[in-house]
Amino acid sequence: MGGWGDGEIEFSGDMRNMEANKRLEIYEDLEIFQSEAAETQVWLKFAVKCQYLEIELARELYGTYNRILGGLVKMRTSPDNWTIDPNLLVREMDDCYYQVLPFDN
Repeated sequence: MGGWGDGEIEFSGDMRNMEANKRLEIYEDLEIFQSEAAETQVWLKFAVKCQYLEIELARELYGTYNRILGGLVKMRTSPDNWTIDPNLLVREMDDCYYQVLPFDN
């Protein structure tokens, strides 16, 4: 049967689901960050119109937010370039653990 009751445990499906859920969360976070950056650009325009902010500083900040938005779009459109292989991460953590272990005695 392959379930919890007979001593066999299947983790691979759970790990794939966890990874998919994590990717979805990250994708949603990136969407929120994009919205926040775009909203900041709107507020920069408003601040200039109301003469709360010098136009040169606003242009500089606006350009910075354009670069931030560009980076966020790249992260959303090609997430594999921005993620870490979980198997590699576990191996690195294990290596680190075994290197530190002798000093913990």
